Amino acid sequence: MFQFSYYRRIQLSFLILVLLPLIAVSLLSYHTTKNNIVDKIRASNQGTLNVMARDIAKTVDDLVFASDFMIQDANLRPRLKHFMTMKGIEQYNDYEQYIALKDSFGPISMKALNSELHMFLVNPDGFIIPSAESPGGMDYLEHHWNQVKEGLDTTISGRVQWLGMAHGERQGENEYYYAARAMRDYRADEYMASIVIGISKGYFEKLFSQTSSGSYALLDTKGALIAGDASLLEEDQISSVRSEVTISRTNWRLIYDLPEQNVLGQISKTYFASAMLIVAFVACFYLLSLLMARGLHRPIRKLEAVARQFGEGNYTVRYPVRGKDEINALGGTLNDMLDRINQLIADIEQEQEQKRVMEMQAIFSKIRPHFLLNTLNSIKCSLAVQNDREHSMKIDALMSLLRAYMKVNEPSTVKKECQLLQHYIEIMEMRNDRHIAFVTDIPAELEDVMLPKLLLQPLAENAIVHGFAELEEEARIGITVRREEESGIVVISLTDNGGGMPDEKLANLNKLFDPLEASEHASYERVGLISVYQGLQLAYGSKAELKLARGRESGIVAEIRIPENGSPAERGV
Repeated sequence: MFQFSYYRRIQLSFLILVLLPLIAVSLLSYHTTKNNIVDKIRASNQGTLNVMARDIAKTVDDLVFASDFMIQDANLRPRLKHFMTMKGIEQYNDYEQYIALKDSFGPISMKALNSELHMFLVNPDGFIIPSAESPGGMDYLEHHWNQVKEGLDTTISGRVQWLGMAHGERQGENEYYYAARAMRDYRADEYMASIVIGISKGYFEKLFSQTSSGSYALLDTKGALIAGDASLLEEDQISSVRSEVTISRTNWRLIYDLPEQNVLGQISKTYFASAMLIVAFVACFYLLSLLMARGLHRPIRKLEAVARQFGEGNYTVRYPVRGKDEINALGGTLNDMLDRINQLIADIEQEQEQKRVMEMQAIFSKIRPHFLLNTLNSIKCSLAVQNDREHSMKIDALMSLLRAYMKVNEPSTVKKECQLLQHYIEIMEMRNDRHIAFVTDIPAELEDVMLPKLLLQPLAENAIVHGFAELEEEARIGITVRREEESGIVVISLTDNGGGMPDEKLANLNKLFDPLEASEHASYERVGLISVYQGLQLAYGSKAELKLARGRESGIVAEIRIPENGSPAERGV
């Protein structure tokens, strides 16, 4: 319909073959990069929330433990019966009961090991007995109790009740979120007292301050704000980069909101600035195309090729700048844009690696057993009563394990892990009053194969706790290590002669040690086995395997397969 000259056709070719593909590739690259970064940020935020949720859940567990300890102590019942009617310290017997109940907080504080909690007892008349860690004086605690006591149902004594947040009388005083557990005399059907436990709001704020960007909010089951940024409760504050997790046991919701502008602002500015430059240069090309069409044809093709390759994933490609004309200036601007995008991607990947290390530390924290404190107490009592030094070796074994727990993030070797396992078995012999034979078969060339520290202990603990529970003959645990010459895989086998388990249960367990079944790990009850498998995956990747099988005669064989050249030390574990 329209007749164009040759140079007009060249101009039209510039517009069609250069401008449109460049814009299309730039927009595609922008949206692809934007979506990838948002996905990575969301996954990173979810990992951070999971770590915080586990920390809060641990604090809640300490709180529940404290209430359980007080509820289950039968020696406190007579004292609580006396405390039920106290309105103050009016005679020596009242003082004696007051001191005894206050001293009962000592073992709870030692076992809970959380400085962010404080406790006090309160009777039906509002008389309070504080723990040593309680802030302020009696007036301070009474002020807090008066704010939250309406939320306590004294007819319920079987569980912890969440009462809400209490504020200080003066501005700037720390606030506490309180929980309580009513204690009743079931024989007389009377309410005796309540143990009240407060979690400092400063604990949540300190937890949230670990990240410098974004906002956090912690909500209780009613949707009320416990700590964090209240603006996150507003609907217009919801951004596309928001993550949320539910705290186990309490059903609290932990929300993390990162404004999209913080993540994508620089990328958008770079793309838009580059787009403006492209538009400006294309306008110049159009005006000068009658004279420069032939000379510009080749560099434009190169520029288009660079943009296309980068959009396809070749992040190292750059435009070769060999002059100072408009096309070369455009190529230099594009190179700067690509460098900035690569730098942003590198920063995101580094942050992801840091999150991976945090997740591995959280997984290994599950493996640390809780038997050490009770065992040490048992050994001390035995020495005191019998005046016997034969248990000194048990103490040495326990101290060896304690040192290992304090250095759990450092890599170990097969030989050292077997030595730690020998110490662990010696302690379990004393606790279970059962002799356990421990035999190792490790070739000298495989003694220094690297392993994550304390990886074998949960497997031995499973054998002792579950396998030997009803065993009448001598218990045995064996470790064998061998190398598969063709594949270079090191196989570590832990065998026992315990009661074993049904084939169906073995098959279900082995299904959990498959990456495709990872979603079921969180609900599985044997945290030790899942922690071993997850530790192997973080340390060695998909090449590591964990399998369970029946022993030749009885018991279970736990087989760990790891690459010899992919040690935790090389992976930074």
